[in-house]
Amino acid sequence: MKIRNYMLIGLLPLCFTACQTDEIPVPPEGNGNTEQTPEEPGDSEDEPINEELLLGLNATLKNLVESRSGVINAWQTGNEIGLYTEDKNLKYTYNGSKWIAAEPYEVQKEQTVYAYHPYSENIRDMYLDIDVTKQEDVMYGQCVVTSDFPTAKPEMNHALSLVRVKILRDEYLGEGKVTDVTIRNVTSYLRMNIQDGVVWKQDKKSDIPIGGGYMLNDANPTVPEAILPPLYHPQDVSVSFKLDGKDMSYTFPSYHEWEAGKIYTYSIKIKGAYNGEVNKEDVPIDVEYWSQFGKTDDIVIREVDFSDFENQFSISTNHTQFGYDCYQNEGKPFGLFYTHWGSELFEGKVRFVFMQGSQIVEKFQPIDIKVQGDWDGKKIQCYVTAAPGTYQLVPLFQRKGESTWFKAIDYEQNGSPEEWMYEVKAPAPDNLPALRDILLEKEGDNTNFLAYRVPFNESFNVVYTLSNKGKKALKGEIKAVWEREFKLKSNSYRPGTQKQNTTNDVQWADEIGRVSVDIQPGIRYWKGIMECKITKYYKSPTDSNGTGYATPALHLYWKPEGSSEWTLLRLDADYLFNNNYQGADVWDETLNYINLILSDWN
Repeated sequence: MKIRNYMLIGLLPLCFTACQTDEIPVPPEGNGNTEQTPEEPGDSEDEPINEELLLGLNATLKNLVESRSGVINAWQTGNEIGLYTEDKNLKYTYNGSKWIAAEPYEVQKEQTVYAYHPYSENIRDMYLDIDVTKQEDVMYGQCVVTSDFPTAKPEMNHALSLVRVKILRDEYLGEGKVTDVTIRNVTSYLRMNIQDGVVWKQDKKSDIPIGGGYMLNDANPTVPEAILPPLYHPQDVSVSFKLDGKDMSYTFPSYHEWEAGKIYTYSIKIKGAYNGEVNKEDVPIDVEYWSQFGKTDDIVIREVDFSDFENQFSISTNHTQFGYDCYQNEGKPFGLFYTHWGSELFEGKVRFVFMQGSQIVEKFQPIDIKVQGDWDGKKIQCYVTAAPGTYQLVPLFQRKGESTWFKAIDYEQNGSPEEWMYEVKAPAPDNLPALRDILLEKEGDNTNFLAYRVPFNESFNVVYTLSNKGKKALKGEIKAVWEREFKLKSNSYRPGTQKQNTTNDVQWADEIGRVSVDIQPGIRYWKGIMECKITKYYKSPTDSNGTGYATPALHLYWKPEGSSEWTLLRLDADYLFNNNYQGADVWDETLNYINLILSDWN
């Protein structure tokens, strides 16, 4: 069995999940700078100084950022800027309200002034040597001064990059103390052209400590940061840290690019080991809230006929890959496609209800929609409280400003009311786990907007997290099924989804992997891995235009020890059902399937 395990120390694999690039925001007006004058000259036998010609400084900062490192976001007492003009290297120091010149300099003509920070007395040939280990904000700017306007007003640009590292607990179950955060293998000696801010790297490499001594807190994370060279490719640059005394590290991708004056935020999630307990956000359903939300509305349904053109909708099933079964007192996402046949804008709401015949048995909350002579799709999280039984899921529409609701005028393609039937079962027993998430190990993510490619007759790994709501011992088997079916009780598609004049439009439900599971009592979330292989080949199913459709789905099925019955591992999305969640559409919060196709399909 080939299983690639990215563990760094013991049971702690490290997973990079996001790099966010931010333009550093422009500061508000008024930073305390005023036109500056030099220090009063002492007694001198030299010629008297014309104060009206003295070179002053009123520097502004471009792209300020609130920061915990050496980045300057407002001038502070003691900041030093160099002004280089006419082969003179002049030092100016900020005293808290204005810039003070170390020596007077008269502006006799129009001339260009090159400003740089920090000041150095060793400027040679317009170049500033930079020691990155000092973590100083390096800036440059230029302006023109004249004898009539001798105050230099350069806009100071950041010449280096700011890299932030956000370490998140995610699945980690330990205490969570972070120490010794260090950026390693950084080019630490640079040279900058003060005319244009271009930076050249030198050969020396160094390690830069940037923090530590804090606890993991995903709700309010500590974010160490470092001022680093702008790099087209951060080759072999990494961040290391200790987590509860264990060494961890992450190497920045070499294909990334760090530009001068920009912030790069890396979120590092600590992943749990395979086939073991992991930490997950556990927010139980707010039963009181969801038992009332949308369920007490007064719904009056009116008829819509073909003369009411602007209120005509046709519908088809959507997101049926979540599975056919529902369980009482649990949440489940339902979906639909709809086409508006009117020519004017329809603005209003759509909602689902459970019906038996003409009677509404259960109501679910509405969401807002806007559509004009076009199609769209929605997925809504619904909290099911109906008694065990079989119900028709019915979409209802309401135009803005009206109080009544109406059904779609018809079904699209070969759709029928039978396709919208769902079975509500009694509350799930403790020995039936659910899926918190599922993904391909090589991808590290899963979205229903993409179909993931795997090679034919070659092994690949599926990573999944079981949700054990009862925290009881679980022992049994899990099998992976790659399936594409058009059936009324299918876990993939309904019959109306199947099109006419298609190619290679076959159905299948093939087992492609199986593992045994033995989970001890008291474990809430358990992360597993399964080796899978597709050994029966199918050509790509396409519609009449040659476009692939009805993408096959990979599902996991559970069989407890001592049983012969396989049950689909349903989705556990309980954390979406708390009264703080206000999202309308639930797209990729979590899935219990993977859209899976062969590598050679179009």
